[in-house]
This record gives sequence, C-alpha cells and structure tokens, in this order.
Amino acid sequence: MAEERVIAYADPAVAGKVPQKKRKNALRRRKNITGWAFIALPLIGTVVFSIIPTLMSLYLSMTFWRGYTNIWQAEWIGFENYYNILFGVYSGEFYKSILNTLILMIQLPVSMFLSLVLAVALNRRLVGAGFFRVVYYIPSLVTSVVVVLIFQNLFDTNGVINSFLSLFGVEKTSWLSVPGRASVVIIALSVWKNIGGTLLMYMAGLQGIEGEYYEAARLDGASGAVIFWKITLPLLQPMTFYLLITGIIGGFQAFNEPFLMYQYNYGFGPESSTETVMVFMYYQYSNNSMMGLASAISWVLAAIIFVITAIQFAYNRHKDKEVN
Repeated sequence: MAEERVIAYADPAVAGKVPQKKRKNALRRRKNITGWAFIALPLIGTVVFSIIPTLMSLYLSMTFWRGYTNIWQAEWIGFENYYNILFGVYSGEFYKSILNTLILMIQLPVSMFLSLVLAVALNRRLVGAGFFRVVYYIPSLVTSVVVVLIFQNLFDTNGVINSFLSLFGVEKTSWLSVPGRASVVIIALSVWKNIGGTLLMYMAGLQGIEGEYYEAARLDGASGAVIFWKITLPLLQPMTFYLLITGIIGGFQAFNEPFLMYQYNYGFGPESSTETVMVFMYYQYSNNSMMGLASAISWVLAAIIFVITAIQFAYNRHKDKEVN
C-alpha cells in the first residue's frame, strides 16, 4: 500500500490534483471565516438584545417579581399571571384596554382610505403635485411629542377647534376631558401623523403599475371609475395587504399618543377611555412594579397579533387561489 501511494503521488496528473484540492479547501475555509466575521456583530447583537431578553421575558411572565431582588430569586407561579389577565382579577381592565385599542385603530382604515384617494390624485401630472406630496409627508417626520402638543392646543377649551365651531353656534367643550371625544382627538392625531407614510407607499405602488393596462382600458371605453375598481385597486392589493398587516401590528402597540396626551394619569385618559394594552402593561410595570404581570401581558399581546396576522395571511392566500 505504501508503494502504491508513492507511485500515485509520483504521477504528475495525480500529484497536481492534491495541492489544488487543498487550495480549494483552504479558500473555502477563508471564505467561511470571513463570512462569519461579517455577521458576527449583528448576530451577537441579535442574541444579546433580542433572543436573551425574549427568553427572560417568557421566564418572568411565569413569576411574581417586583424588581427588588435578583431576577433568578423571583417566585415561580406558573401560569397564574396569564390566568389573572384572561380570567382573573385583571381580566376586566385587560379586555377594556383591548376594546380601547380597537377603537383607536379606527384611524387605520381612515388613514388608508384618505391616503389612497390622495395618492391617486397626486399621481397625476398636475401643477403643484410635488409640493403637496411634500406637505402631506411632513407630519410623518414630526415627533410624537410635538404632534401631541399641537393637538392639545387645537382641541383645548379655548383652542382653534372650539373657536371655529363657535362660529356656527356650537358651545365650547373640553374635548380632552370627555371619554368619547378624547378618543376622537387621538384618532384624528394618528390619522394626521400617519397619512404621509401611507400616502408615500401608495404612491410607490401606483408608479409600479404599467401604463399599458390603463391605455388598453381606455381603448376599450372604460370609464375612470371602472379603471380604478378593475385595475388600480386589484394591482394595489399587495401594497394594501402590507399596510394593513403593519398597521394592525402598530395599532395594537399604540402607546405614545395616549401616554403623552395624558401623562398625569399614565395615559389612561378620562374614565380610562384611552387606556390601550401597552398603557395597561406600562402601568403594571411602572406604577405597580409587577414585572411578571407586565411580561405576561406582552406575551398575550404577541399571541393576539400573531393569530390576527396568521388569519390575514391565510385569507390573502385563499383570495390569491380564487383569482388564479
């Protein structure tokens, strides 16, 4: 065997292949090392700042811990926090916060509808269309703190809105201290702030539609309304689906607007009418120091978002199959 190995390596054809194979292996190893070096920092960041905190939050959700002791000394209580949220002492407040969150999410269909109408109008080659695109997008760049201050002054008892309504004989009212009207203010605030980003997305979707579709429809004598319903809306369906998914996820995570508007009572608003799920969770964490309960609320909220998103994806796939 030793002689055969010597003879094989003595053959120039064989001898040339062995170093070449080694070079390829060495090059492959260097490429692998380089690749891992490039992704090491983001990977470490994901593990340290995402995966580990997520697992710790899951652990905390099954404990009673107020943050005064070491986290590993927290009292293990199993699913008691989840039971208290869904069926126990906190269930009434939790379901009310869900209802308040859904009410405030009315801003999503309103902003999507207005953004679509504006996008269709501004997509035409009209004089000043570029100026209005910038104007409508500016609110998206303004921070939530500034937006809340603007709307607090607008809807104040002596604010612009009441002054305008008084011209028509409407008595001045305190919008921010009445439960139903407080929700209207936050919905209007959210629409005004979000309409620019949604408009931009719809503009991108409209500009991605080939002009040949419209030309063919006009040659067939289709009216503007028919073109909109039969061509524009169906071709914008992927963009609408994306905006709906992200909008619902963001809507369930609503926190900044109610909290900044009503900082004096942790964002609860008049008669807890603006207490969203995130406000409820923050209150348990910040005021009551119920770290385990707050973690459980976050996992219940994540489960709700996951289920709703899964249903939307399943419905979207079903519609695609019907079309195809």
